[in-house]
Amino acid sequence: MNAELQQMVAERTAELLQANRALAEDIERRIHVEEAIRESERKYREMAELLPETVYECDEKGQLTFVNSQFYQAFGYSPTDLAGGLNLLEMLVPEDRERAREVFKRLIQGESRRGNEYTALRKDGGSFPILAYSSPIIHQGHYVGIRGVAADISDHKRAAEELLKVQKLESVGILAGGIAHDFNNLLAAVIGYIDLARISSPKDKSYVQHLERARKASLQASELTKRLITFSLGGEPHCKAIALDHIIKVSCDHFLQKPGIVCRTAVMEGLWPVLADEGQIQQVAYHLLMNAGEAMPQGGTVDICAENILVDEGANLPLSSGAYVKWSIRDSGQGIPPENLTRIFDPYFTTKDRGSEKGMGLGLAICYSVVKRHNGLILVESEPGSGSSFHIYLPVAVTPDMASDSAVKSAGLISAEAASPEGKILVMDDEEYILELMCDMLHVLGYTVETARDGDEAVDIYLQALAKKQPFSAAILDLEISGGRGGLFVMKRLQEVDPAVKAIVVSGFSNDPILNRHRSYGFKGAVAKPFTIKSLSRILREVIGEKRTRITLE
Repeated sequence: MNAELQQMVAERTAELLQANRALAEDIERRIHVEEAIRESERKYREMAELLPETVYECDEKGQLTFVNSQFYQAFGYSPTDLAGGLNLLEMLVPEDRERAREVFKRLIQGESRRGNEYTALRKDGGSFPILAYSSPIIHQGHYVGIRGVAADISDHKRAAEELLKVQKLESVGILAGGIAHDFNNLLAAVIGYIDLARISSPKDKSYVQHLERARKASLQASELTKRLITFSLGGEPHCKAIALDHIIKVSCDHFLQKPGIVCRTAVMEGLWPVLADEGQIQQVAYHLLMNAGEAMPQGGTVDICAENILVDEGANLPLSSGAYVKWSIRDSGQGIPPENLTRIFDPYFTTKDRGSEKGMGLGLAICYSVVKRHNGLILVESEPGSGSSFHIYLPVAVTPDMASDSAVKSAGLISAEAASPEGKILVMDDEEYILELMCDMLHVLGYTVETARDGDEAVDIYLQALAKKQPFSAAILDLEISGGRGGLFVMKRLQEVDPAVKAIVVSGFSNDPILNRHRSYGFKGAVAKPFTIKSLSRILREVIGEKRTRITLE
C-alpha cells in the first residue's frame, strides 16, 4: 500500500508539473500577445500622429473614443473637450448629420467602404469641407463603433472652383475672340472709309464734324473689341518690365474727374517693376476703378496702395514662391452681398442694369482673366456696408528695365506722308470689302495695288512680279484666311524666293502674339484691325524706308 501510495504521489506530481509548465507557457504566450497588441497599438497611434489627416474612432452612438493630434488642430477642440465627451455627428453641420447616420448603418451592413464628403464644424462655428473614409469596428462578432480618416479638402475645392472658373472663361473667351475678330474687320472698313471721306470731303464744317463723330464712335467700338480679345484665348499678354506706379497715377488722374470721388494713393517707395502687358493691366485698372465708382453712386473714397512682397510656400496663397507687387483697390461703397461674392468673376454675372457701357458682366471677368494669364492672383474681400477691397498680385520683372515704347495717341488730324506713284503694294485678305478699302486707301496714298484672296494666289502674284522684274515695294498679308493659307505661310514662301521681302502682317486679333513678335517671323511691320489711313501710311513709310511726298488729312 505504501508503494502504491508513493506511485500515485509521483504520478500526481508529474501531472502537476506538466500542468504548471503548460500554465507557464500559456502565461508567457499571453504576455507575448499582450506585448504584441501594445506594440501594434503603439505603431497604430504613432502612424495616426504622423498623418496630416484627422484619424478618429467612436462608439456605436457616435461618441469619440480616440483622435489624433490633427483633430485638435483641424477642429479647434482640446483633449479636455474630448474627455468631457464629443459626438462625431456634432462635428458636422446639421444638414449633413442624417446622411452620416445612414452611412453608419450601411457600413454595419457590410457595404463597401468609400469616401463621403461632408461639411465639418469647428469649435468656433466655422466650417470646412472634408472627405471621410470609415469602416466598422467589430468585436467578437458585434458592431461596437466606427473608425476612419477625414481629410480637409478646402484646398482641393478651391482648386476645383478655380479650374471651373478658368474653363468658363475659356469657353466664353473663344466666342468673344471670334466675334471681336469679325467685328474688327467690319470696323476697319468703317474707319477706313470715314478717313477717306474726310480727305475728299468739301470744306463744309458740319459735314466734317459728322464724320469726326462717326470716327470717334468707331474707335470706341474698336476699344470694346480690344477688351473682348483681351478676354479671349487670343489675348495672351506680351509682357515686359513696366512701372505699376505710373499706371496707378494715370488711372487716378482720370478717375478724379468723376464728381464726388476722392482717390487716395499710397505707393511704396522703390516699388519693383512688374512683368506685365501694359495695355492689359491698364484695362484691369479701368475696370476695377469703374467698379469702385459704380459701388459709390453718391460719391466716396477710393484707396489705392501698392507694396513689394515676397511669397513663400507658407503664405497659403495659390501662387508660386517669389517676388510680387501687391496692388490693392478699396472703395467705401455698400459692399458685396455674401451670396454674390463667389460669382463676381463669372462672365456675364452682373447685378447692374444692362447697357452698352456697363452692366454686361464682363469687367471683373476680364480682370480675372488678365491677372490669371500674368501668373498672378486677384482676391476680393467685402462685407455689406463696409466697402470692397480687391487685391492683385503681379510677378516682379526679371530685369529692372523700365523702358516703355507706349505713347499717348493724338486724336487730332496730322500730316501723313504718301508714297510716290511708282510704289506697288501686294494686299492679301479673304474679305472683299477689306480688299476694296485697302485699294482705296493705298491709291489715295499714291500706291498702285494688286490683290490676292488667299496664300497660294498671293505667292503666285509675287513670283510673277519677280519674273517680270517688277517687284513689289511691300506686301500686306492678313494672318488669318478662312479656308486657305494665311500670312505666315506666305511669308515663309516669299522669304525662300526673296530674302529681302518687305512684308507687313495684319490681324483682327490685336493681341495676336505674331503681331507683337512679328520680326521673329520675318515681317518688317505689323498692324491690327481696325486701322486708320494715318497708321497705314506710317507703317508703310517705316517698312519701305523711302522718301515720300507729303499730303495732309483735313
